[in-house]
Amino acid sequence: MNRKDFGKLVEALRKEHTDENLEIWTQAKLAEESGLPVSLIGNIERGTKAQLRPEDLLALAKGLLLTSRERYAFFAAASGIDEEFVSKGDKDSQAILQDLTDILRQMKAPAFIVDPFGDVVVSNVASLMAYDINFELFLVSSQNSETNFNVMSLVYAPEFQRQRSLIGEGKWANFSYNAVMIFRLMTFTNRSHPYFQYLLRTFRKKYPHFREAWDSVYWHERDHLIDNTTLNLSNSTFGELKQIASDIVAITPNGQLRLYSFVPLNHETADAYRLMFQQGGEKIIPVLPDWPERPYPKSKVNL
Repeated sequence: MNRKDFGKLVEALRKEHTDENLEIWTQAKLAEESGLPVSLIGNIERGTKAQLRPEDLLALAKGLLLTSRERYAFFAAASGIDEEFVSKGDKDSQAILQDLTDILRQMKAPAFIVDPFGDVVVSNVASLMAYDINFELFLVSSQNSETNFNVMSLVYAPEFQRQRSLIGEGKWANFSYNAVMIFRLMTFTNRSHPYFQYLLRTFRKKYPHFREAWDSVYWHERDHLIDNTTLNLSNSTFGELKQIASDIVAITPNGQLRLYSFVPLNHETADAYRLMFQQGGEKIIPVLPDWPERPYPKSKVNL
């Protein structure tokens, strides 16, 4: 990430914070929290600071209250290297997506692919079956949603209230926290992008549980060290499912794609997966067939 883009990222991360009066943090407030001169914060955000000392970056990460996984991405972003140079080779994003989709086709477990904004690009039917989501409801709800096919909509949208009950009331808070922390990480380098800003505004406005989980990283003692989450579901058709998410990451010119699959944690869940695939779970849904283009309401996004 070049200095200009890194500066925009720091500015976006700063503006995610509010004080006790719900006022967005100023550069002076970040300087106070990080112990750095306000002039240095301004130079970093404007992209005019050519050299960033490790101790300054660490102070910024602490001041911004980044989790351990976010710090890892933050320090990588501060390298000064444009992202266009990270993806090496002559394959375009669609070709890499096709390679990842071919891997998905071979999996005998619920699985889906998301892009750097958390939008579902490709899914197998088994992932809907595991979460007890009706295929038609998924398509209609997603197509009518302001945020289209984003994973946070699938977790928090009102039409999927019944799915949340599958997790169990006592386990929902932990699942919600983990899901948002993973979302924070997968979108990290795009936090200053207008589309992400649109998503964040919409989620915070529409979904109180998302807002609570998103903000909890700033006042929770708990850190986020492992980029996955256990998902136990009481499925009406397949019984108790005990599984853990695992991901395969592919680097494309349009950012990272992640292929998430669910690994069974007991024999009963593995048997349920086999039954899903006997009932058509292997079918592939091209959710965003024109990715990296997406049908979001561009009129509401300041691109």
